[in-house]
Amino acid sequence: MKSVIKELFIAIIVYLLFGYINEFIAENQVYHDINEPPLFDRGHNILPLVSKNLPDIGLISFITYFVVRWGIKYPHALINYLWILVFLFVGRVVLLSVTQIPPALPGCSTVEKSDSLYFNVFRKGWNTCLDYMYSGHTMHCVLVALFTLFLAPSTW
Repeated sequence: MKSVIKELFIAIIVYLLFGYINEFIAENQVYHDINEPPLFDRGHNILPLVSKNLPDIGLISFITYFVVRWGIKYPHALINYLWILVFLFVGRVVLLSVTQIPPALPGCSTVEKSDSLYFNVFRKGWNTCLDYMYSGHTMHCVLVALFTLFLAPSTW
């Protein structure tokens, strides 16, 4: 039991570290071609812009469900979940660093070339709209769904 707690603690620390690095890189992206027209995105033209709190609340609820339903009964599933997220965060950081596509929303870039680095990660507002990499929210939700399908005795 002690080794499981130690493994879980290490996985949580590494997950938090790479989650912070991921958000730090995303928040400090500079859009170099700021005068280029925005990239057309049908979703941004049809769907209303929602508060950033709405997806965050949904994500926290989904993760809480996973931890309560499966993480307590199967701690190794929770450890594996965290390590898979760390792996995906590393891929996201690499992709954020080496690619850039014009944003779909005009005036989306909040970081200028001469600005200093932002260390106040997770601040209010939409600040990371320059990337079209796979979403951190989507990573968590898809993995919770896949682990639930794997661990549940029934598909329903």
